[in-house]
Amino acid sequence: MLDIIHHIAAEELGNIEKQFMEVITEQGDLSEFTKGLEARLKNIGCRVIKTLLEELNKAVKDDPERKKKWQVERKADKNTLVTIFGEVEYKRTYYVSKNENEYKYLSDELLGIKPHQKVETLVESRMVESAINNSYQESAKPYDISKQKVMESIVSLEDIEVKVPERDEKKELEYLYIEADEDHVSLQNGGTSFPKLVYIHEGYEEVTGERKRNRLKDTFYISGDYRGSEEIWNKAYEYITKTYDIDKLKKIYISGDGAPWIRSGLDYIEKSVFVLDRYHINKYVLKATGHAKELRFKLWDAINTCDKKKVKGTLKEALARADSSSREQNISDCRKYLLNNWDGIKIYGTDRETIVGCSAEGHVSHVLSDRLSSRPLGWSKEGADNMARLRAFKYNGGNVYELVLSNKKKERTKLPESYAKKIKKNLKKNITDINVEIPVIRYGKRNPSYFAVNALRNAY
Repeated sequence: MLDIIHHIAAEELGNIEKQFMEVITEQGDLSEFTKGLEARLKNIGCRVIKTLLEELNKAVKDDPERKKKWQVERKADKNTLVTIFGEVEYKRTYYVSKNENEYKYLSDELLGIKPHQKVETLVESRMVESAINNSYQESAKPYDISKQKVMESIVSLEDIEVKVPERDEKKELEYLYIEADEDHVSLQNGGTSFPKLVYIHEGYEEVTGERKRNRLKDTFYISGDYRGSEEIWNKAYEYITKTYDIDKLKKIYISGDGAPWIRSGLDYIEKSVFVLDRYHINKYVLKATGHAKELRFKLWDAINTCDKKKVKGTLKEALARADSSSREQNISDCRKYLLNNWDGIKIYGTDRETIVGCSAEGHVSHVLSDRLSSRPLGWSKEGADNMARLRAFKYNGGNVYELVLSNKKKERTKLPESYAKKIKKNLKKNITDINVEIPVIRYGKRNPSYFAVNALRNAY
């Protein structure tokens, strides 16, 4: 196998040396040589892959065990595979089983290449990783393929989540924080998707630098277009129980805007209490007091002191001064919102020292909206769901290549291990028997190419 690689490398090294000499002779720029070198190195990669794929195909075709079970249907079907080096065109043999009427490219199957696969897994993973932050079109451009292929790769992914390991020693904390919100994403069919975002953290820590700032400590994200609330809260609770000693926790604060799906987290998360996000309180207060701004401070004072009677009285006064039906509706909405979520307001009075501010609105914007809804895009339901999951996956430190590879392996039907070992033996024999001449070694002068290839050979 190494002799074949040496042979390919030696041919290209000769061309590389020639080009370098031309740049020197013509007093060119180093970038001219670098550009040519990049192309040569990519060409080496493509040639090596093509050669090894076709040698593997030959080894399978010559294998006696294969002949007992599979017969040749077509001898030289062409396939083009996009790799990180470029397009590789190679030939493979198509077989039909003698007993089960199955059809397979056996050599491709040994390498996990599906019958109609046009993009190699490493390239696919890089496209997916790029698409987490960039458009499908931008992610496809470096590989000269369609944006449709990027979309298909993302939609086909399953189990997009960082697996939370069981800890031998779980963290011991008194208080834990959960914040939740959702994004609104326009769909191609005219509908709307509502990917949810739940993130768990241990409070704020100070970051020193040019300017001091706070950031959330040990944050874990869960996101996706979950149809109900049960699945997302079960995932949150699973993370908590695997990471923290639940017996040591005194309270888990769930912060949000009071939406029913957020409040339902109280039913799934042990020791949890609800905290109403002050950002959303302020939105209602501003609307309710737009016509009577002096009442705004009075209303906030009532909220901050958890005085329900004063809240009602202030809103009654605002209603008496309302000058339109829309003003009246805003006041009514505010009253309903505050009273329905009074437990989430009252807790500020009893737990003021341990509650931290909620940043759910900003996190939805940063984690989801930046990619899903801040630009006029039209998503498929599956695409929006998987993109939300991928964004959380990436923020949790997930490895996209391993994710794509694991999905490919799940789809793969493996040939028997004993057969794979026999093919490996035949492949080694086929490659060893090839009569490879490396002119730069056998006849060449003692030039840079000679020493480069000779060093490569001696290394093995």
